[in-house]
Amino acid sequence: MNSDILAQITGLSLFITSFALICNKDAFKTLIQLSKLRGFNLLIGVLFVLFGILIISLHNHWDWGSGLILTATGWIFLLEGLVRLFFVKQVTDLMIVGQAKSALLFSLYFTLFLGLSLVIISFL
Repeated sequence: MNSDILAQITGLSLFITSFALICNKDAFKTLIQLSKLRGFNLLIGVLFVLFGILIISLHNHWDWGSGLILTATGWIFLLEGLVRLFFVKQVTDLMIVGQAKSALLFSLYFTLFLGLSLVIISFL
């Protein structure tokens, strides 16, 4: 699969999803409440591992440009998923004690920036 096509699909998905969650306050509040559930964090961990492995297996090129950002995104997804799977209790406990909002906001803005970077680099 062409690196630019995979970067465009991944970038647009990340950008649109994170932008929608940032703009929709009710959805963001729901996400905060869900992040305090161990089962939700486990499910998110499985999805992150799945998408990370998918990106890495389809595209593991460390060349400069969209290839580098895309490969790094795959590895970030995989590592985030593994943390959520192996440390689900600790992640959930962090969310319960009040770290949910700041952690999710950081994650959403990071994802927004990552998606925008992939979109800009892959469409140019």
